[in-house]
Amino acid sequence: MEAFRYIDKIHMKEEMEEALEAVIKLFRQEKRVSIVIENYGNRKFKIKDIIYFETQNRKLLLHTVNDI
Repeated sequence: MEAFRYIDKIHMKEEMEEALEAVIKLFRQEKRVSIVIENYGNRKFKIKDIIYFETQNRKLLLHTVNDI
């Protein structure tokens, strides 16, 4: 995994605006990310469908608009 943007608190207003514009641009591109899921193999997800990741009992849960 990699961070999408680092926002410095000193320049938060300017950098937040630029970061949000970059996210909107990324979502419009319909890019997908490939993730290996136990018992399901390699699956692709649209970046815009991913809501957040969560850890639970040493497992990573991927929350999407359709499922966990």
